[in-house]
Amino acid sequence: MHGANAPVSAGECMEIPGHPTWRALDHEALARIRRETPAHGATAHFNNGSASLAPAAVLDALSGWIGRERAVGPHRALAEHAEPLGDVHASIGRLLGVPAHSIALAPSASAAWATALSGALQSSRPVHVISAASEYAANAAYLHVALRKGRIALTVLPADADTPLLEQVRQALRDMAPGAMPVVSLPAVSATFGTVLPLDGIGELVHARDGLFLLDASHLIGQRPFDVRASGADVLLFPPRKWLRGPRGLAAAHYSERALRLLDLPDGLDVRGAYWSADDMHVREGAIRFEPSEMHPGLKLAFRAASNYAQAVGLDRIAGTIAQVRGRIVTAIEAACGWLPREAADADNSALITYALPAHLPGAEALSDALRAQEIHTAAVGLQHTPWAFRSPDARALLRLTPHYYTSDDEIAALAAALAQYRRQ
Repeated sequence: MHGANAPVSAGECMEIPGHPTWRALDHEALARIRRETPAHGATAHFNNGSASLAPAAVLDALSGWIGRERAVGPHRALAEHAEPLGDVHASIGRLLGVPAHSIALAPSASAAWATALSGALQSSRPVHVISAASEYAANAAYLHVALRKGRIALTVLPADADTPLLEQVRQALRDMAPGAMPVVSLPAVSATFGTVLPLDGIGELVHARDGLFLLDASHLIGQRPFDVRASGADVLLFPPRKWLRGPRGLAAAHYSERALRLLDLPDGLDVRGAYWSADDMHVREGAIRFEPSEMHPGLKLAFRAASNYAQAVGLDRIAGTIAQVRGRIVTAIEAACGWLPREAADADNSALITYALPAHLPGAEALSDALRAQEIHTAAVGLQHTPWAFRSPDARALLRLTPHYYTSDDEIAALAAALAQYRRQ
């Protein structure tokens, strides 16, 4: 493999509206990246929003660990990998622009989110969660159970409101019971709608009420640069399997200094986050207290490799290339089918592209299955992804396309042709 930390040249391209620093990767760099992606070309992969194609560096990190564990056992393998394992949190911190001690790992993004919220629920103040209709299903399930058990009050901001998000949050904070602790939980990008939420000012509003802002960045980190500090998020979490091109079975959360001061001990505190003396238990400093002790070393090494790879490619170049790929897909599908995505053309759009299928066609599930039979991978998303956004009895699932920066023109052409054929049936 051409080294994961080798510089990657950026090609000249038109400026991306609203993002003057983004530049697309040139053809040579993209060809190299595709060569370094063993699964590229096996299918036309438009389901990176579920799991992306890992570069060889990530797969080598995981298989390298397994090989050494097989050869010399787990403890010797741990000793041999002490240096890269010690750099995992630091690498993720470099990716986000935050210190290593603010990073905690978790088995999944939803587990990281639940752990952070469990720390808030230990507060002496009653907790009022302000969420959005676009909240991910696993997080919504946790909130549903907490509400049913009387552990929280809950406000769900509507998805189709004409009122700007900042004003919705402001009003929800005003409507809370006096003395309640607000916890605002939002996805940076919904699993079922590709426009990036306008987050400016939300953290400031929440902090003024001595509350916490939890940001699910599962569909953001790895796609584009993101200023974590400027976002005002007290806790930000994401898995590497989506846009960072990392492994399944792991996620990361960043805890701001403010969050580390305000959050109590989480449910499930174990020997990773605390230690014992003869007289008492002592909690470790930093975000490590929110991290479980049993984390697969191979997955941690693969996470580090994915983080390093993305930083070597450059998040501004990844973002610029994704913007161009997204534009080519939208144009190709409109030409082939006359379909337009649900996301407005002038919005701040991510790589997620969603389509509401015409009523006379079978649902998105049937279309996604038909495409999979042609080795074109897409997703049908709806009630099981963001249940509060699909409460209407007649709501239909959506076709979701999630390309990545390595998506090729040949894949786009195959997708457009298959959709045109399906439309004619």
